[in-house]
Formats: sequence, C-alpha cells, structure tokens
Amino acid sequence: MWKAEDVPIKDTITDQNDLRVTAELKLNKDRLKQETDTHWRAKNGKGSWNWRLKFPFEISGLQLERSQFKLAMWDADVFSANDSIGEVIMSFNTILKKLWLDRLSKGRLILRKDNTKRFWLDFRHPKYDGPQGRVLVSMEFFTEAEADKLKAGLGRSDPNMNPFLPPPEGRLYFTWNPFDIIRQFLGNRLCCKLCAIFLALACAAILIFFGPQLIITFLSNLVIS
Repeated sequence: MWKAEDVPIKDTITDQNDLRVTAELKLNKDRLKQETDTHWRAKNGKGSWNWRLKFPFEISGLQLERSQFKLAMWDADVFSANDSIGEVIMSFNTILKKLWLDRLSKGRLILRKDNTKRFWLDFRHPKYDGPQGRVLVSMEFFTEAEADKLKAGLGRSDPNMNPFLPPPEGRLYFTWNPFDIIRQFLGNRLCCKLCAIFLALACAAILIFFGPQLIITFLSNLVIS
C-alpha cells in the first residue's frame, strides 16, 4: 500500500481523516487479515503508508475454491466505530492457476496495469455514487523458494527491501511549538475559526472592561472643551 488520493473527508469539523486500509484474503477455508498503520490527521483527501502486507498461503493444484481479496479503507475513530470510506474486491482464481502452472519455471508473478507495477484502485461504497478515493498499490506473488531469496519485512520493518519503503509523507511531526502541534491535530480550518472566535471574545472583553471608562473620559473632555 503506497498512498491514497481523492478521499472524501469524514471529519468535517477538522477537515481531516485518520486513514487506514485493511486487507482480507479468502482462499478455500482460510481467511488471512492484515492492515496498514494509521495516517493520523491526513489532510486534503490524501494519505500515505508505504506499507508492506504479506499473506502466506498454500495451493495444491488447479481445483481451487473461490478466492477473494478485499481491501477496505477506513477513517479511524478512537472513541467510536470506524467510518467506512470504501472497498474494492478482487478475485485471484485465474492468477493462482497461472502461478500453479508456472511454479517450476517462474517463481514470481508481478501484477501490472498499463505496463506499470504500481497502479491505482478505485474504492467504492454502496451508499455513495462514484469512487470514494483511490489507493496506489503494487502486488506480487512468489513461490516459497523465491520468497526466501527476496527477503522483506512486514510494514516498513527490516529487512526493508524488495522494494525499499521510505517513510510516509504528510505525517504528524514533533515540534516544540505548541501552536504548531495544535494546528496539526485540529487542522487549518478549525484553527482559523478558533482564532477568529478568540479575537472576537478579546475585543468584546476590552469593550466591556474598558469601554465605559473610555466613554466617560471622552465625554469629560467634551465638557471641558
């Protein structure tokens, strides 16, 4: 899982999402589940993970039951249920049959779209029309022997290779500036609203506490003159 774009904003107050992708492989009677880490406070409908998922499974011939690979994107919530953004479902039946037939001559199968290893998948939701964001992915199948030659860790853990996964972009970062920390968590829009409210309250407080004295001073100057 590389990154996401055009994701609808679920938290309209802060204008941000906490994005996570779950993956489930159903093959015969097996169900394998994994998920990415969470991109907290993702802005502008974009997310970044650079996260590797690995699913070990066994096939033993061409008589395969129905296979299904489901990716689902979520807006993670801490105190309530996660909001479903969309999902995409794929079948690997034909791919697994080809992998079985070529297992002795070819130990690696790379999925491609438009001759590229990385391709976009549109996520959809039954309650909404049109794509609900898209995710850039790459997918490869290995035999066990070939996988032993090309070591790779889960997520971004070691050995971080095949391929190398750089740190994701746009994540929260630490700073000694408390205002910057607040801005990252609340978002630019909400921070601007809070600043406007604070300035309005400050002006109102100045008028309440100092307004009468200013008026009295002004009227006194008029009488004296």
